[in-house]
Amino acid sequence: MMEKEVVGMKQVCFVTEANGSIGMGHVTRCAAMAAAFTENNCQALLMTGACENDTLSQSIGKIWPGLHQTYPLEKAYGQAGWNQQRHHEPLPKLVAMLEVMEGKPSDRLVILDRYDLSEDWVVKLQTVAGKVGYVDDYHHQIHQADFVINHQVGAEKENRPGGFYGELPVPIKLLGSHYALLRSEFRAVPPRKIRPVVRHILIMTGGGNQFGWQEKLLAWSQEIRPQLESISQKTITLHLLTGATGLLFKQWQDETQHLNDVIVYPRLENLTPVMNYMDLAVTAGGGTLYELAAWGVPALSLMMAENQRHFVNVLEENGVTRSLGWHETLDRKTYQQRLMESVRDTDWRQTCSRHMQQLVDGKGPDRIVEALLESRGVEVS
Repeated sequence: MMEKEVVGMKQVCFVTEANGSIGMGHVTRCAAMAAAFTENNCQALLMTGACENDTLSQSIGKIWPGLHQTYPLEKAYGQAGWNQQRHHEPLPKLVAMLEVMEGKPSDRLVILDRYDLSEDWVVKLQTVAGKVGYVDDYHHQIHQADFVINHQVGAEKENRPGGFYGELPVPIKLLGSHYALLRSEFRAVPPRKIRPVVRHILIMTGGGNQFGWQEKLLAWSQEIRPQLESISQKTITLHLLTGATGLLFKQWQDETQHLNDVIVYPRLENLTPVMNYMDLAVTAGGGTLYELAAWGVPALSLMMAENQRHFVNVLEENGVTRSLGWHETLDRKTYQQRLMESVRDTDWRQTCSRHMQQLVDGKGPDRIVEALLESRGVEVS
């Protein structure tokens, strides 16, 4: 994408959250959009609640291409989920921060990527910004928004009379995997050639490792290593990615150092070196699935959050993953059977990889930037 001076929209503010419970997925996908805006001479600003520790703050700093500001906020997320009583707490602080910021409000774009959204958020932020829109995972009914982004597979099919987005009076609707929020490293990935035998399996369950699933999946995989290696007739290495927050890296290094053929990674700024030689992945059913799809790495997907249910089911229907179901119902026997089936089934892995790379091309953020800037009369090339 060629750089072009932007008139009428110079600042893009992303309002989102990251912590040890929900991980870094929201910040990561906002960073993908921010990088594309930056290429078009827009200033990208990240606004989050205060980071709960230095490790998290450093992790955000490594992937965020612009400025990062925080506002004081009690921890609103935990294992029990979002605290409804604190829903509106950050809003006055955000409005106040934007009011004193340099630049004209009309030249400012605000993108909300949070679980706790409402009409009130959009209406109040529109007093300090030219356009306000949101990334939608939960079918939020926000009628006053200027735009909505939903990059889940099949979302565009709901933009019809009687469909959810067809009935939503939002002017700009950027829907479907055409707008997948992937970082620039996932642009133009070459077609993948699937090896006939599995030698490398990647396990990752998100930045926060909610519900301790990394421990379970690693232990269950280790238990059937002899059967897996009997199928492959090769030594199989298990690769454990501890997530974008980096909080679990040291713990997992210590706990796996006695295990043969287990490699633990910290938060990686570029997944390319790892993805290049993975034969199979076991993952949470969030945005990481799109990253695996871009690289054509066949995946088993575990639904860890409500917004992942529909996503994983649709991807499975499209031949892009095999679902492990909802995390509360997955047991050892089912997981081990599905893993052995996938290691044994070369045809499925090859077909899955091909379907994955047909689904996404890594240019989703570019298309979002083009649509939003052109809505303000700015030509993007």
